[in-house]
Amino acid sequence: MSEECGIKVVARFRPQNEREKNEKNEDGFKLEVKRQTIRLEGAGVGTHNFGFDRCFDPLSSQIEVFECVAKPLIEDVINGINATIFAYGQTGSGKTFTMFGPDVPDDSSTGIIPRASRQLFEAIYATQPESNLQFSVKASFLEIYKERIRDLLHPINDNLPIRQYQTPHRGRHQRHQRHYLCLRTNW
Repeated sequence: MSEECGIKVVARFRPQNEREKNEKNEDGFKLEVKRQTIRLEGAGVGTHNFGFDRCFDPLSSQIEVFECVAKPLIEDVINGINATIFAYGQTGSGKTFTMFGPDVPDDSSTGIIPRASRQLFEAIYATQPESNLQFSVKASFLEIYKERIRDLLHPINDNLPIRQYQTPHRGRHQRHQRHYLCLRTNW
């Protein structure tokens, strides 16, 4: 595995949007982001420090986040180890931007999923001509919102039960979740 502990907790803070820049900071909150700590100060709440494996300030680039979060996981996947990236945060906090990038991405703004797909398929293409290895890549995307699980690849499944199943053929999976065989990437 890329690190001794298989779980890494990372915090990313997006830049303020125009509306937020124009609003007054009436609560008096101050946020200081360092490499592994976040310091939050505010009137009436005092000062709080939070520690993470890595923190990204609002000026951090998509490539910085990818290199830290996803690249080591893709290297593990190439070696046969399953991996998951779990994006968590309130609505509007930047999860979709971090994971996918903007609607019309350029190389610098491309998100984790397109970059990881590209890295994975490049590694497969580089390995296959010189070996007899065969790769099978399956992808699934779930959204958990208000305690409801929705299959983003098959939106009709919008309230999957919160249970995980294990079978010899499929391994661990969410029942009724769609998995698609990925043949190539266009990202």
